[in-house]
Amino acid sequence: MRKLGLWDEVEKAARGRLDLLPADPLALGILTDAARHRGDLECEDQIFRQLIDQGDADSTAYNNLAWNAVVRGKVDEQALAHAQQAVSMSGSTSELNTLASVYAELGKNTEAREVLLKSIEHGELDSADWWIVGRIAESYGILDAAIDAYHRVEPEDGEVERTSAYRLAQQRLERLAAKTTSQVGAVLGFGSTDEPASPTPHL
Repeated sequence: MRKLGLWDEVEKAARGRLDLLPADPLALGILTDAARHRGDLECEDQIFRQLIDQGDADSTAYNNLAWNAVVRGKVDEQALAHAQQAVSMSGSTSELNTLASVYAELGKNTEAREVLLKSIEHGELDSADWWIVGRIAESYGILDAAIDAYHRVEPEDGEVERTSAYRLAQQRLERLAAKTTSQVGAVLGFGSTDEPASPTPHL
């Protein structure tokens, strides 16, 4: 049913399983998928925390808690701890990407770069990696490089649009465009209420 996108039916089946097996990790994991696809990150995070509390959390739970903090723009030390835990449990490319993103959001550019390089040591930069490059470049004020990097982030098959690196990159491009427009306006005096002084009449 998940492959068909029948998320209402998926959620109903998972809740039916929980009626029989309260706190079942499999059913709770399915509910996190359903919450993610309907855009309810609060619900997803709540279930992940339940899985952590009952000792059933896997690397995906920790990774997605950290990534959801990036999506919200509310990265803190707890998000960093979650990302580090995910990497320690698995260390997949996806989890290294999340950890690098968290470091970048915290302004820890050296650490972000080191983790990013580790994630691509056997390959090349992929779409999600360019998001991190953009954040690092933007933090250094290298806006042309940041814009170029964000344009290299592309939608990926199967990912949830609201939580995708592509959506985040598009948001940054919009903010940078607005910032540039505002700066140009300031230079040219757009929006100023000051009227030029009237010439003094000659008597």
